[in-house]
Amino acid sequence: MCLFLILGMFVFGIVVLVRGRFLYTGRTVVQGKPARIIGMLLIAPLTLLFIVEAVLIIVAALAKQRETIEIVQTVGATLIAVIPIICLVSAFIIAGRTFQLVGKEPLPSQDTINRAMKLPVEYRDHFRSEVKNGDISDQTSSSQHPTESRVQE
Repeated sequence: MCLFLILGMFVFGIVVLVRGRFLYTGRTVVQGKPARIIGMLLIAPLTLLFIVEAVLIIVAALAKQRETIEIVQTVGATLIAVIPIICLVSAFIIAGRTFQLVGKEPLPSQDTINRAMKLPVEYRDHFRSEVKNGDISDQTSSSQHPTESRVQE
């Protein structure tokens, strides 16, 4: 079963590495360098296990005692289970820290909010009344804002 997990991670890691895009959930995605790091983490278990198993086979071949061979087999079986889980958890931690929402506009920055708060009081009050009434539509563009009435006077 671990072999299927490792092979699935390898194929998915290649796809993420080539595309540079990792779909985290339905509405979130990781793009660019973090996605490529995730792709490398998903490829890592297969390559690491080949190296580790090769070393363990050499150690087992050189060992003359039966106990040493059993210890090597136990370590190999443990690593086959642990390495993919560590890489998978690491990939999801990176994805959880660097994801972006898809299909929604980003929230305004604090600088934008501060600039909006410096608007004339009449305009802010006018905007608040539209929000309260649920009247935010194209009608606001045809109606006169308080700041426009000052310009005409």
